[in-house]
This record gives sequence, C-alpha cells and structure tokens, in this order.
Amino acid sequence: MKTRVPLDIELLEAAARMVDLPLSDERARQLVPVMDGILQALDSLDHAGLGETPPAFGYRADWRL
Repeated sequence: MKTRVPLDIELLEAAARMVDLPLSDERARQLVPVMDGILQALDSLDHAGLGETPPAFGYRADWRL
C-alpha cells in the first residue's frame, strides 16, 4: 500500500507556485485542512474492491430506443 505525503502549508504553497496561482498565507492556512480531507477521501478509493468493474470509458450510454 502506498502512503501519501501529508499535506502541509509549504507543500500547498509550492504547488500553487508551480501553476502560477496566487495564494496568500492566510488562504493557504484555510485550504490545508480542506485539501487534506479531500485527499484522504481520494485515498479511500484505493481500497475499494472494484473487481472486474470496467473503467468509465468502457461504458456506453445509448439512450436511443
């Protein structure tokens, strides 16, 4: 099982600089817990037993009758 690097303010600010996104220190402090929660939710998807579930691009919705 892979482990994710915990999100902290320095990592968030570095990511914002990489994409040239202005981010104040106050806003970064507000975003760290929110982003960490989102990343934790995404981490939980790694443990979902999907079995033989095809990827989304394999689904074809043909609504014509």
